[in-house]
Amino acid sequence: MIDVFRTPRALRVTFRDPARRNALANDDYDRLASALNRIGEERCVVLQGEGNTFCAGNRLDRFSAEWPQPYHGPVHRFLSALAETPVPVIALVRGAAVGIGATMLLHCDIVLCEASRRS
Repeated sequence: MIDVFRTPRALRVTFRDPARRNALANDDYDRLASALNRIGEERCVVLQGEGNTFCAGNRLDRFSAEWPQPYHGPVHRFLSALAETPVPVIALVRGAAVGIGATMLLHCDIVLCEASRRS
């Protein structure tokens, strides 16, 4: 699940499924691509995950039904929209970024990572 919140200055996207470590499914990719393709007056995009994981990749409970993806499938549309976003994309990373979670960081303009705290 994701939340998309628009302010006059930023499009804020939060991955909100900490029980699944913010893993994504096709409906999430479609929603992300749609939001990114409608950038208006926003000056930047901010991506973040809820909890202790940025994004653990694809949802495993849906993986067999949603993969393999067609060439212009939801993941491709999301990554293309992210790469073509006309404003800076900032990722605020806490915890792991796995699979698509790591791949999307390659398309961001700024990636800020929280230092891990070990006792």
